[in-house]
Amino acid sequence: MYQNPNPQNSQVPPFSTQVGVEKEERVLVKKKSREQFTRDEDICLIQSWLNVSKDPIVGVDQKAESFWYRIAVNYNQYRGQLREKLSGQLKCRWHRINASVQKFVGCYRQAVNGKKSGTSENDIMVAAHAFYAQDQGTTFNLEYAWRLLKDEAKWGIIGESIGNSSKMTQTSASGASSEIPDTPSSYEFNSSSPMERPMGQK
Repeated sequence: MYQNPNPQNSQVPPFSTQVGVEKEERVLVKKKSREQFTRDEDICLIQSWLNVSKDPIVGVDQKAESFWYRIAVNYNQYRGQLREKLSGQLKCRWHRINASVQKFVGCYRQAVNGKKSGTSENDIMVAAHAFYAQDQGTTFNLEYAWRLLKDEAKWGIIGESIGNSSKMTQTSASGASSEIPDTPSSYEFNSSSPMERPMGQK
């Protein structure tokens, strides 16, 4: 019977288990980043983004890493029964939401500019959705996000920098903004609180 002259060659290298664990961890992180956000999670994310962006102490000229770390802290502090999220997950989802909502803003403006006498707000929304579907080839299913953001001066500044300039600043590209306007929010935030909590959370 043949015997291996070097039995050590048949042994599993001592680091193979560690490599396998690290690979499993990378796969887990990748799967976690692909988790679908629910409507409530989107709303909590948007409110957390607004909270951090409008904070007069930390809202000015934040670096992207610090900015999204603070958003993750705010989100997970007030998420209630929602799933815990990593800063990278929130950042990825925010950019998807922001891109879609910015496109809908253009469609809404187009509908407003083309309205006729007697046109109702409902008619304008129907036209805006039709323009979006025609331009993007899909339906716009983030109207709740648009309603949360459309009157927010902080978000509007970033939207204008994206729409009117081909040269974005690093802070605008990351989602942070360098200006703190005095325009109050039209949404239900408690301005007397040092850190506004998402609606529905005690």
